Amino acid sequence: FENGGYLTNKVETNNNGITDILTTAHFGLLQLEDGNIGRAVKAGNYLLKVFEKQPDLTKGLYLRLNKNNELITDYSVEMSWAYIVKKVETEQPYFMIGYPIAYLTLLYEKTGNTNFLKSAKDYMNFALSCNEHIYSSSMSHKLAWAAALLLKHDDNFVQHYLTTVEKIANHFMSQQSEQGMLPGSIDTSYDQSAEVACYFLEIVNILKCYKSP
Repeated sequence: FENGGYLTNKVETNNNGITDILTTAHFGLLQLEDGNIGRAVKAGNYLLKVFEKQPDLTKGLYLRLNKNNELITDYSVEMSWAYIVKKVETEQPYFMIGYPIAYLTLLYEKTGNTNFLKSAKDYMNFALSCNEHIYSSSMSHKLAWAAALLLKHDDNFVQHYLTTVEKIANHFMSQQSEQGMLPGSIDTSYDQSAEVACYFLEIVNILKCYKSP
């Protein structure tokens, strides 16, 4: 989209120009891996702008912009999970901020632009100030990945990030069946078990390469 973000819904069903940080981080990473650095940087700058626009992080972090580059703060109670991560409440969509943190960190590693690293840390600082449920939520797997990526870029918070990874990983392992599956319906269980396994394999590879200061 013009603001560097990616549309939340398909073009044919989304004529209102709504963009969000999760979709933008996802497609930004695809652009980065494909070598389209210009587009990847635009996606990163979008994530910076969204954080800068936040009016009150003591309440929560809004996730979407409208076509006028304004935060969307008006939504139904039923759809709040798609628009905001509330700081003090449980059962929040933590993956919505975990993916942008990871992407901004990877974008920094590729470009050397410290603005992206600073923003990744800003998002992470908000995440880790949320309700303690963040460590025992089925929606925190991407946050564990992001914390692992940040390890080598912030000597002052190494133990904090390691603890975050450990707590989240231990929670997921405690939920596994003897066959290694996560709870839920058959479709949900297979989907989530496979996805979480992929992220945790990535975390293992990151930690293997990590050298403590």
